Amino acid sequence: MNRKFEKVSEYNDFICYVILKAPNNFPEDSGTTLDSAFDDLKNNIEILLKRIKSEEQISVLREMLEMSYGAYIESDLKKAIYILQEFQGIVWPKFKMEPKYETEAANRIISKTA
Repeated sequence: MNRKFEKVSEYNDFICYVILKAPNNFPEDSGTTLDSAFDDLKNNIEILLKRIKSEEQISVLREMLEMSYGAYIESDLKKAIYILQEFQGIVWPKFKMEPKYETEAANRIISKTA
């Protein structure tokens, strides 16, 4: 869909939208699919540099998006949603949850670069 978020809050709103509608409950007239929704999240992640100052942390968040997308593809909705909610808690501390996947995402990055 090629959304462009102007504000960090728009990014958060879109994550909430994805949590509520993915994988296949997006309104037909929205043109949104699971693929396009995650493309929009990945393509706009740089806006989070307004809140997250570490490029390393942004890399972890990117990997968490990949993990959540993969969980949706595998029909593991509980895992997919938890990863997105954990993602939110990293960016917006008021949503902080018990970390389950942040460390896994960091380890996946390390293994890709090794």
